[in-house]
Amino acid sequence: MRLRTKLLLAAVTVFVLALAYAVYAAFHGSPVQRYRTTRGARAYVAATYPGEPYTVEDATYDFKMAGYYCRVNDAAHADGWFDVRKNSDGWTDDRVRRVEGRENTLMRLAKALDDDAEQLLKERFPHRTGLVLCDPVSREIPEETLSAVPLDLPYDRMHFPYPATLTVWVETEQNAPTWDELAARLTELEAIVAEELPCVDSFSVTVQWPYAEHNGAWVPERYDGMPACFDLPREIVRSESLRDALAVQRAAQEAEEAALATGAFEGKETAVTAETP
Repeated sequence: MRLRTKLLLAAVTVFVLALAYAVYAAFHGSPVQRYRTTRGARAYVAATYPGEPYTVEDATYDFKMAGYYCRVNDAAHADGWFDVRKNSDGWTDDRVRRVEGRENTLMRLAKALDDDAEQLLKERFPHRTGLVLCDPVSREIPEETLSAVPLDLPYDRMHFPYPATLTVWVETEQNAPTWDELAARLTELEAIVAEELPCVDSFSVTVQWPYAEHNGAWVPERYDGMPACFDLPREIVRSESLRDALAVQRAAQEAEEAALATGAFEGKETAVTAETP
């Protein structure tokens, strides 16, 4: 084999290897940089939190942020973990938000509550649903309420520390969804919530058109004209004014759909509150 051919093959091999490494580094980061980040993060934690029972994991590459971070675990608290990363201003961490602000505790409890709610409705709500979500996370919970919850608070759905909204998409059992059906489903959900999920203080429920299989999933056959309420307070569902409140919601929804049909919709929302007549 001629020398020129050997050199060409060597150059191609080097190019392929360099390209493969570049692709790997783009998704997984550089091993060298990962080592440097780990060493720097451990030095930062030791200097910033001396004496704390923290252990720093090896660095992980964040593909979305195109950077590295290290998870810091607290031997004394399961919810005491936080992340350390280096940016243009130097080393920083999110301990205040995750630990002192109780974000870790909130997210852990919220997931357990959501899982519980889904299972409860499977057992007690005899209608096919497309979505069940019991969510305290999207609510604007005051900081003092968040921080007052003990770190590592055990999950107990009967004594949940935050208010939550129960969101349910339910399939109609008629030829088309109706507002009377929405009222009936709300009443059924209220009975379940009163016994099993007292932290729920509002409902967002949509009665959908009959489901049809599409690409292996069951979805509504159409999406227009679906009776729905959003963040409807429980006290309204429990009261005799439920149908009056839904009538207000219906009028607003029909006006929005008519405006959409004519191109005049401006994105305004009508909220039904406990003061709605």
